[in-house]
Amino acid sequence: GLLMAAARINVPTVFVSGGPMLAGHVKGQKRSLSSMFEAVGSYAAGKMTEEDVREFEEKVC
Repeated sequence: GLLMAAARINVPTVFVSGGPMLAGHVKGQKRSLSSMFEAVGSYAAGKMTEEDVREFEEKVC
Protein backbone atom coordinates (compact mmCIF):
# COMPACT_ATOMS: atom_id res chain seq x y z
CA GLY A 1 0.00 0.00 0.00
CA LEU A 2 2.80 2.46 0.80
CA LEU A 3 4.49 1.99 -2.56
CA MET A 4 1.21 2.60 -4.40
CA ALA A 5 0.63 5.79 -2.40
CA ALA A 6 4.12 7.08 -3.21
CA ALA A 7 3.57 6.40 -6.91
CA ARG A 8 0.18 8.11 -6.86
CA ILE A 9 1.49 11.36 -5.39
CA ASN A 10 4.69 11.15 -7.45
CA VAL A 11 7.18 11.05 -4.56
CA PRO A 12 10.65 9.57 -5.13
CA THR A 13 10.75 6.36 -3.09
CA VAL A 14 13.16 3.61 -2.12
CA PHE A 15 11.36 0.42 -1.15
CA VAL A 16 13.25 -2.24 0.82
CA SER A 17 11.39 -5.49 1.24
CA GLY A 18 11.99 -7.46 4.41
CA GLY A 19 11.13 -10.67 2.57
CA PRO A 20 8.11 -12.93 2.87
CA MET A 21 6.21 -13.34 6.12
CA LEU A 22 6.90 -16.83 7.41
CA ALA A 23 4.10 -19.04 8.69
CA GLY A 24 3.63 -19.41 12.43
CA HIS A 25 2.51 -22.35 14.55
CA VAL A 26 -0.69 -22.36 16.59
CA LYS A 27 -1.57 -25.41 18.67
CA GLY A 28 0.95 -27.53 16.76
CA GLN A 29 -0.34 -26.59 13.30
CA LYS A 30 1.38 -24.42 10.71
CA ARG A 31 -0.68 -21.25 10.09
CA SER A 32 -0.33 -18.46 7.54
CA LEU A 33 -1.80 -14.97 7.17
CA SER A 34 -4.92 -16.38 5.50
CA SER A 35 -5.51 -18.40 8.69
CA MET A 36 -5.60 -15.11 10.59
CA PHE A 37 -8.44 -13.86 8.39
CA GLU A 38 -10.31 -17.12 9.02
CA ALA A 39 -9.75 -16.74 12.77
CA VAL A 40 -11.26 -13.24 12.75
CA GLY A 41 -14.30 -14.59 10.86
CA SER A 42 -14.65 -17.47 13.31
CA TYR A 43 -14.51 -15.04 16.22
CA ALA A 44 -17.20 -12.84 14.63
CA ALA A 45 -19.38 -15.94 14.19
CA GLY A 46 -18.90 -16.90 17.84
CA LYS A 47 -16.89 -20.03 17.01
CA MET A 48 -13.61 -18.83 18.54
CA THR A 49 -12.72 -17.10 21.79
CA GLU A 50 -10.92 -13.76 22.01
CA GLU A 51 -7.98 -15.52 23.66
CA ASP A 52 -7.64 -17.84 20.66
CA VAL A 53 -7.68 -14.87 18.28
CA ARG A 54 -4.97 -13.16 20.35
CA GLU A 55 -2.85 -16.32 20.12
CA PHE A 56 -3.21 -16.20 16.32
CA GLU A 57 -2.21 -12.52 16.32
CA GLU A 58 0.90 -13.21 18.38
CA LYS A 59 2.08 -16.29 16.50
CA VAL A 60 0.90 -15.80 12.91
CA CYS A 61 1.34 -12.08 12.19
